[in-house]
Amino acid sequence: MPKSVLLLQMMDVLRERPGLSITQMAAILGRSERTIYRYLETLSDDLHVPVYCERGGYHIADRFVPGRLDLSPKEVLAVRLALTTGALRRSGPFTEYALSAWRKIELALTADSLESVRTAVRRHSIYTPVYSAEEIEPETLRCLMASVEQNKRLSVVYRSQRSGEVRTLTIDPYALVFRRHNWYLIAFSLGHGRTVQLKLVRIVKASTTGEAFQMPHDFTVDSFYAKSWEMWTGGDECIVRVKFSPRVAPIIRETKRHPTQELQDTSDGGVIFSVKVAGIEEIGFWVLSWGSDAEVLDPPEFRASVQETARKMLETYSRSASAWPESTALEGSKSP
Repeated sequence: MPKSVLLLQMMDVLRERPGLSITQMAAILGRSERTIYRYLETLSDDLHVPVYCERGGYHIADRFVPGRLDLSPKEVLAVRLALTTGALRRSGPFTEYALSAWRKIELALTADSLESVRTAVRRHSIYTPVYSAEEIEPETLRCLMASVEQNKRLSVVYRSQRSGEVRTLTIDPYALVFRRHNWYLIAFSLGHGRTVQLKLVRIVKASTTGEAFQMPHDFTVDSFYAKSWEMWTGGDECIVRVKFSPRVAPIIRETKRHPTQELQDTSDGGVIFSVKVAGIEEIGFWVLSWGSDAEVLDPPEFRASVQETARKMLETYSRSASAWPESTALEGSKSP
């Protein structure tokens, strides 16, 4: 069936039966839920059909909306940019509601104002990389979001990153967070006896147990990540000190990378970066990214770890590149 025909069918269905969910539309039109999401975006973005979501059901609205949108053009632009970041752009928590919110704003704008915002968006960008190649099943997302909101205990089938093992966990879901490049669920795992973070794309299935749980009064997302460099938790707390060369010191000085960081200028124009974190593995990737412009001073085990990595890198680059067939070297860069 041509895409144009399916789009017309979708419009007819929404007009005749307003309030249908993604799952219901997928069943009626014989398409996957992901396809329905994409086609809804096409209706709105390309065909300018005023589609909006309310309580999980989709509607086509009239262009005229009573009331007044008391937002300046720059405020509307800021909202549009925020709603097109990586965290909300792909299938994930709140994407459906972010799209719905923008549809309502669109309905309240004049045609000239809407075109002005669309033109301005092309000249500005807030880029947040999303590394997950997999999309999260809409039904799983809805279950997770409802359980977080209602404090409902969950049974989840989860695929471990390190072992690849798939196991069933009973958890109390505390919060959904976008950290670094992916969405995570922070939850108390009854089996582990501690609070853990689960990557959403590794949650194979989720279902409620019918039980409720009491949210800890002292839990906050900020406190959970307080000792992390970015997102990894666990590990012994220590103070990391890194000497940066004069060449990159200005870059280090201009950015606040961690709440506990301290900077100390050196006589040669460099800077010593100090920070308190739990574990050295995650911050190690960041330090190594600076190459020879960064020297670990403390703790000793971190310095030794970087030295060992540098030794192995030297061994790798001591080999001649000609030892590898040219076809192998180019294979990963071929365009599909």
